[in-house]
Amino acid sequence: MTYHKTLTAALLAGAAFASPAMAQDFPTGDVTIIVPFAPGGAVDTTNRVIVEAANERDLLGGGYEFVVENISNTIHNVSACVGMGT
Repeated sequence: MTYHKTLTAALLAGAAFASPAMAQDFPTGDVTIIVPFAPGGAVDTTNRVIVEAANERDLLGGGYEFVVENISNTIHNVSACVGMGT
C-alpha cells in the first residue's frame, strides 16, 4: 500500500510542476530539401516538380519557399548529417 501512495504522490508532484508546451512559429525561413543525388536525375526531377507545385500554392505562407539543394558525390549519411547541421 505504501508503494501506491508514494507513486501517487510522485505523479501528483510531477503534474503540479509540469508546464504546457508552447508551439513554435514555423517556418522562420525557407525550407531546404536536401537531395543526395546528382542534379537532373529522377529523384531530383521529382523533388523539383513537387517543390514547384508547393511554391505555386504558397503552402508555407509568409513569403517562404521550399528550396531544393543537391549534395551529390557523397555518401548518403553525409547528406543526412548536413541536413541535421552536424
